[in-house]
This record gives sequence, C-alpha cells and structure tokens, in this order.
Amino acid sequence: DSYYSTEWSSTVKTIVKPGLSGPPLNVAFNSRGKTSLQVSWRAPEERLQNVELTGYQVCFYTRDTAPECLVLTSTKVLSLTLNNLKPSTKYFVTVSASTKAGYGEKSLEVTKITSGEPVNPLTTSDYTLSLNIPKPAEYIREVMVILQLVTSSQTPSENIRTSEFKPYQTSTRDPYITAYLKSDVLPLTFVIGDGREYNSEKEKYFNQPLEQNSSYLVFLRFFESQDSYYSTEWSNSVKTMTKRPVEFLSDSETSEQSENNNTRLDLIIPLVILALCLLLSLAVIIYQRRRFQNNNRKESHKLTSRQADQTGTSDSAPKPPNSKQSMEVIELTAERVSYVNDDTVYESPDDVIESIERNEAESKHEITTEEETSAYISLTDHKEPENFYQPLQTLGTSVHPHDTKGVDDQSAFNLNVSPV
Repeated sequence: DSYYSTEWSSTVKTIVKPGLSGPPLNVAFNSRGKTSLQVSWRAPEERLQNVELTGYQVCFYTRDTAPECLVLTSTKVLSLTLNNLKPSTKYFVTVSASTKAGYGEKSLEVTKITSGEPVNPLTTSDYTLSLNIPKPAEYIREVMVILQLVTSSQTPSENIRTSEFKPYQTSTRDPYITAYLKSDVLPLTFVIGDGREYNSEKEKYFNQPLEQNSSYLVFLRFFESQDSYYSTEWSNSVKTMTKRPVEFLSDSETSEQSENNNTRLDLIIPLVILALCLLLSLAVIIYQRRRFQNNNRKESHKLTSRQADQTGTSDSAPKPPNSKQSMEVIELTAERVSYVNDDTVYESPDDVIESIERNEAESKHEITTEEETSAYISLTDHKEPENFYQPLQTLGTSVHPHDTKGVDDQSAFNLNVSPV
C-alpha cells in the first residue's frame, strides 16, 4: 500500500513508415452515352491512410479486352469520364488511390453498359411501322419497345426510369410500352402496331395500331436484369401513311400499274407463242413418224402378195395343191412376212397387236383354201362328180342325153377335177 507516481511526460509523436492507401469509396456511374461513361468516387477512410495521398488511378475493361488505366495526379478530382468506348458494351471499372509508396487497394468492381445506337423504323402502312432489332449480347434477357407520339420536347431515353413506363392508354401522349420481348425468341424485324399482345410475366402490353398520318419516335431498352440495362437513343421521327381510297389514286400510280400490267403481258405472250410452236413441232414429228411406219407396212404386204402370186403362176399345169405343198407355201409366206417386218418400228403396243392379227388372218385364209382344195380332191378320188355337179342343173341347163352343150360342160368339168 506504499507507492508514488511520476507526472505525465510531455507529448511524443511517433513516426510512421510510409505505406499504401485503402480503397476509394462509393464508386458509381453518374451518366452514360453511346461511347462514354462517367464514374465518380470518394477518398479512402482517413484511418486507413498511413500517408498523404498523391492521386488516383481508374482502370476499365470489357470481358474481351485487357484493363486500360488512366492516372489522375490530383486528389481533388473525384470523377472521370471514359471516352471512345463501344456502344452497347458492358464495361468493368475499378479505382485505387496512390501514395509515394505506390497504388493502394482497388475499389470494388462496378459495371455499366453503354447506350445503343438509335433504331430506324420504316413506314409500312397507315397504321404500322417496321423495326429492325439489332442482335443483343448473350447476357441480355429481355427487350422493351417504347413508343411515343412526337411532342414539342422529348426526354432523353436514358433519363426515363423503367417504372415510369406504362402500357398503351387511349389518347396518351407519354411514352408507352408497345411490346415486351424475350431475347431468345427475338425477331429480326418487328412490326409496331400489328394489334397483337406481347406480354411480360407481370404485365400485358397491347401493340396498338398507330394513328394514320401521325409522327412517332421509338427506342429500345435491353435488360440484363432489373437493375442492369441500357437503352438506345430516340429514333428519328417517322410518319405513318395517309389512307386513301382506290378511286383517288394519282395519275402516276395509275400509269405505273398499267406499265406493270403491260410488262407482264409482254412476258406472257412470247412464252405462249413459244409453247404453241413446240407443241406443233412435236405433232408434226409424230405424224411424219407414223406415216413412215405405215408406208413401210404397206410396202411389206405388197411385196409379200407379189411373191405369193409369182409362186402360184410359175407352175406349168393347173395342179390342185395338196396339203404338203400348201403348208410349205404358208411357211414360206410367213417367213417372208416375218423377214420384211423385222425392220418395222412400232409406235405402240396396239400397232404390234394389229400386225399379229393381220398375219394370223392371212394364215387362216391360206389354210382354209387348202382345206377346200383337199375336199375337192377327195370328191374326184371317189369318182362321184355327178353329185357335185347336180346343183348346177338348177340353173336351167338341159339334162337330155342328146344335149351336146351339157355334155361338153360336164366333160370340161371332169377334166378340171381329174387327179394328177
């Protein structure tokens, strides 16, 4: 319990070795454009600063490029605009403070997508516009199509918050959402005013047909998420057509339609004439070919008949042909007919069948003649000419034994049928 104390010493300041700074605070984007981003920040906390700051370093890059850094030598400058950027591109940005010992810890990484190029809709009718939608990056999930009638002043598309957009309402003059599209089914060409619904999961959006003879502005908003998106700039003013009745077409339009009709006739008439010429040529070729074949067949038959006649007249005596000789003539005639017809070119199966039937008919005629001759010979062999001659008496000839004319006829008949 016995002690004493000294008084407090004088103040002594310690010397700290130079070191690195902590990370800058509240890094954020203030604005953006097609080719620029403005970023701002706050100085690091004082308790994390070992020495006096000398400046800042701002680095930016994309997923496909290496970081590019800009150096600021003043600690009073707490914002910077990044220029010469690519439109519709997502950039990553970090900021670090510098001391005499070097650059300290980097800030948290922030991202922003630059604005897109304006779209250029085209007039297609008195109530629709045609719009080509550029293909977005893979990270884009949804696309909004925003439309507005032209007014005296337009709010920049970047300054309009998404919560301010509403579906179409009658007689509205404010920007409205005419369609909400998914990027995985995004059409290359979209028709504004087609009268269909293009809905999101939470809201219905009707693509209202446009007013005729009215001017409109359009821009698109692409969403990576609800908080990460970018917009295109407003398009140029586009005016819908004025609907006109057919009877009030201008003279130029009427003349243009008549010229189109005349052009079509000029193309159709030569084609029709050419087709008719081809058909006529084909008909002539077929006719000539069939006529040539028919002439060949007639010449064949004439040659066959002539050869058959020459064979019959070459015999010295009028001998009745026997069965064997008739068969030989038939076979020879068939061979000659076959030989002559070998070179015939038939046009169709009906010609072939007609030729076969004609040959069979001629063959049957030859055979029938042979059978009659054989029967005639058999009658003479049996020595009964009277029975065969009896029908001739009905013609009124005399049968009296002293009638010399009847006797002469009977003798002539018996002479003709006497066997060899």
